[in-house]
Amino acid sequence: METRQDIDLYAMLKNNIVEGIFVFEKDINLDFVQEVSENLLFELFIKVDNTVRVGYTWNIDHFESPKPYDSWSWYDGVWNAPIEMPLGEEGTYYVWNEEQQSWDQRDI
Repeated sequence: METRQDIDLYAMLKNNIVEGIFVFEKDINLDFVQEVSENLLFELFIKVDNTVRVGYTWNIDHFESPKPYDSWSWYDGVWNAPIEMPLGEEGTYYVWNEEQQSWDQRDI
């Protein structure tokens, strides 16, 4: 996927949650971006790359995707299960079972 070089993306946040992604021409006056943010009652706007999505959380210096399961924790930039996923055999995959706190094997 080609990334456009003539635009910038800004995440508009409320309570540190991304509520919207806005596209502006590169070199736009940041006062205008601030005005848009304030008029729409956003608390914060941050220039982002194209990996940030609505629903992500701003956490001091990085964005976190929504937590997939209550038992998972954030480290190394991703959500991780409390136990490591087993290596699957060819033709199988694993799905996290939150109730059992285990990986369930499935056939493809």
